[in-house]
Amino acid sequence: MNTASLQSASTLPAHLAGEMRSNHAGETGAVWIYKGVLAISRDAEIRAFAEHHLATEETHLGFFEDWLTSRQKSLLLPLWRLSGFVLGAVSALGGRNWVYASIEAVETFVVKHYESQYAALEAYGDATLTAAIHQFCNDEADHRDEAGGEGARAIEPAQGVVLGCGFWVGASRQNRPSNLIHKRINASERVHFRRTDTAVSFYHRGYRKVVLLTPFFRARAAAAGRAKERP
Repeated sequence: MNTASLQSASTLPAHLAGEMRSNHAGETGAVWIYKGVLAISRDAEIRAFAEHHLATEETHLGFFEDWLTSRQKSLLLPLWRLSGFVLGAVSALGGRNWVYASIEAVETFVVKHYESQYAALEAYGDATLTAAIHQFCNDEADHRDEAGGEGARAIEPAQGVVLGCGFWVGASRQNRPSNLIHKRINASERVHFRRTDTAVSFYHRGYRKVVLLTPFFRARAAAAGRAKERP
C-alpha cells in the first residue's frame, strides 16, 4: 500500500504514535505466526490458509514499516517475532483445530484493537491513514471469520492467546521499555485507560504484580510510599 499521501508519522500525537507502534509490532507478530505454521504444518489445507493470510499480513506490515521512523518502532520486535513464530509452530503441532482456534482468538483481539483507534483517527484528520486502518481491520475480521468458519472449537490454550495479545500490545505502545518502569500515570489517566482500553488496563495491573515480586522494585515502591506518607 502506498504511503506517499500520508502525513508524516512525526506529526502523530503521542497517543496515536503509541497505537501505530503497537500496530506495527502486532503485524510483525502476525507475519511470524503464519511463518511458524508453515515451518511445521504439512497439511495442505492449513498451508494454503497460512500462505493466503501471510500475504495480507505482509502488506499490512509493509505499510507501517515504510511509514514509521525507526525511533517510532518498538524495541520489543525481536520478542514479537519469536512469540509469533512459537505460537504458530505450537498451533500447527496441535493440528487444524488448534491453528484455526488460535487465529480466531488473535484476530478477534486485533479487530477490537483496530476499532478502538477509530475515534482518535477521525480527530487526527488524515483520511489516508483512517482508510488504511479501516481496511486492515476489515481484513483481520475476514481472517477471524474464515478461521471460525473452518470449524475452530473453543480450545483451552487459545483462550490464553487473548491475554498474551493484551500484554504485548500494552508493552509495545511504549516508545522505550524503560517507560514501563519509570512512567508515572496519575489516577485520572488510569481511570481513562481502564474505561477505554482493556488491554492497557490489564497490562498495567499485570505489571504491578511483577514489580511486587521483584525485590529491588518492591523496596523502591515501599520507599516511595513512605515518602508520600511524610507530612
